[in-house]
Amino acid sequence: MQLMQSQLPVDVISPVTAKTECDPGFLTVGQKAIYRVTLNALDVSVQWPRQMPLPEGLKMTLAARGQVQEAMGTTIRPQTTLNFHLTAERPGFYRIPAFTIEVYGKPVTVPEASLQVVAGPVEDAEYARQLVLQPLRTNLFVGESLRVRVLTPATISNVVETLTQLQFNGDGFQEDKVIYYQKVETILLHGRRVQASVIESSIMPLATGPQTLSVQAFTAGRQFLGPVVLRGITSAFAAQSRQVLLDSEPVTINVQPLPPEGTAKGFTGFIGKLSVERPQLNTNSLRIGDVATLRVTFRSRDGFARFTPPPPPRVPGWQIFPPTPTEPAPPATPLVMLNSSAAFAYAMIPMSEEIRQTPAIPFRFFDPDQGEYVEATIPPVDVSVVAGDLPADWKPVNLSADEPSRKRKATLSEFAASPGKTVATLVPLQLQAWFGLVQLAPALAFGGLWYWDRRRRFLEAHPEIVRCRLARRALRREKRALRQAAAGGDAPGFVRRAVAALQIAAAPHFPAAPRALVCSEVLSLFDGAEQGGRTGEVIRLFFAREADQTFAAKPESAGPLFELRADLEKILEKMEARL
Repeated sequence: MQLMQSQLPVDVISPVTAKTECDPGFLTVGQKAIYRVTLNALDVSVQWPRQMPLPEGLKMTLAARGQVQEAMGTTIRPQTTLNFHLTAERPGFYRIPAFTIEVYGKPVTVPEASLQVVAGPVEDAEYARQLVLQPLRTNLFVGESLRVRVLTPATISNVVETLTQLQFNGDGFQEDKVIYYQKVETILLHGRRVQASVIESSIMPLATGPQTLSVQAFTAGRQFLGPVVLRGITSAFAAQSRQVLLDSEPVTINVQPLPPEGTAKGFTGFIGKLSVERPQLNTNSLRIGDVATLRVTFRSRDGFARFTPPPPPRVPGWQIFPPTPTEPAPPATPLVMLNSSAAFAYAMIPMSEEIRQTPAIPFRFFDPDQGEYVEATIPPVDVSVVAGDLPADWKPVNLSADEPSRKRKATLSEFAASPGKTVATLVPLQLQAWFGLVQLAPALAFGGLWYWDRRRRFLEAHPEIVRCRLARRALRREKRALRQAAAGGDAPGFVRRAVAALQIAAAPHFPAAPRALVCSEVLSLFDGAEQGGRTGEVIRLFFAREADQTFAAKPESAGPLFELRADLEKILEKMEARL
């Protein structure tokens, strides 16, 4: 927390401004220019549009995008830069109009930029400032370390700048993040000899086939990353320079797959040139149980960033532990390359007096120049082993797979004091028949939830279906109450239930509350012949009798209406069928 609190805050509240430039602003047809946009904002906050307004005849492709941070007093100011490659199909004056982008959720205007294109060649023409990517090889194998040189040509005033935040762009490569050396040398660029800053690094291809590789970096002025070798007349910035994002032209690297390993053992993944020096043992006279250290030194021009030493073999009479890194032996001749040697120590314990040599350690590596695996097995070393002062009951510790007679015989454990958990079967749960159905339960639950939601949305869009469903249920209840009233001889209840059933069956067609319907509204559901016939007569009689029972001081006898039960049942069945 103290380290985090001591860091300078990043400025994300200042107004965001955008700057544009075309490098160069004057060029010929077919020549490339760089359209560079710089903003004082974090890279992740810049929402760049997919389509940009471009004049006809001008093509643009995104080449690089990066962010650098600069200390400004008590804050750190972020700077995001985007490089686009411009090519013109015909001469003319091109103007890239201003447009608006979104930064920190707010609109920011990107100013316009202009570009002049002429047809013929121009004497002493300016070229876009770019990096030069020079891979030492363009045909290699997957997993092989590839050395690459990144050149930063000097400006017109012969000022050389170094680079920062070097980044290789390519989907099929992994960057080693290792800088072997940097120097300043003279190169030939566009027919002129200029000074250039050279950085050599390495990458590793991870995918086969033609792979596109490019590099980008910010200029860092005089902030060199380490010792620099200067050659020729060169000048450097005396003060901090402007950090400009530069990129290179893409280079195609052909990556081939490794051949099959075959039946031989010992390949641990190293690809390149490698030599294995003769192993060195700390002593050749051993006693049983003593620890001997075998040091093996490897030399390579490709470095050991991802080198895996060969694992120790399992042989009778030896107990060997995995190798550990150690100091390499001094080379016979001075080595030019850094990181060109690695050494590993194997701890070995002899278990028998009959041993005369250390075991050979199988090892192979792949030579990309020959295109095949090279045998580099670590040879054995002569030793003499004596018993020495050992206790009478001493036994070897290691048990090799080649000595089954030395293995301890398996025996049953003692009986448990109490029984443990019981199971119905020893078949695993995932092999039982019901387990597959359980796996379908989430899918069935999701399907049921989806069907329920679909049905709910449908009923929301068609409320008349819900009204008809509720009316059918209420109508069935009233019909049961109607039959009970008729069976019990309850004349007023029979009339009241009959009118209620008619109102319930007619209510969804209006829609309205059932008790609010009158006789004429129920009759309107039938045609003219039914209204003037038996159907209309029965409905009027029940409504008239229900009104007489409700409002008359002395209601008339309802005896004759029991005879209309059959007609009423037919009318209600017909109305229920329409729901």
